[in-house]
Amino acid sequence: MSIGIKLRYFPFSELRLEPNPRPRESITDAEIDEISESILQQGIIQPPLARMRDGQPHIYAGQCRYLGFERALQRAKSGEECLVDLIEVPVLVRDIDDRTMRVHQWIENLQRKGVHPRDEVRGFAELRDV
Repeated sequence: MSIGIKLRYFPFSELRLEPNPRPRESITDAEIDEISESILQQGIIQPPLARMRDGQPHIYAGQCRYLGFERALQRAKSGEECLVDLIEVPVLVRDIDDRTMRVHQWIENLQRKGVHPRDEVRGFAELRDV
């Protein structure tokens, strides 16, 4: 039985962020630094979620991992030690519609620890209306 999800690997340069609004409004530099440090040491442990649009993977859940990978690449290029291969990014690709994508975005965001109250209220309101 197929659930419509595939693990694929892409060069970072081929990845795009989904242009639709993302649930999380506030991401600090410290959070991105922490994620990039983890990626330099361990790689991506939880691949971001994407859907294919115009032949390219568009990340719809995992914006912080995307930004963390981008920063890890910058740090590795500047000579910082990197213990893993950063040539390709593992991505979970799903074939989904806009509504399902929004539900996935909000669920992933609301399951995080320390969700900003403003983001939490927006998330529950949007999930109620979907």
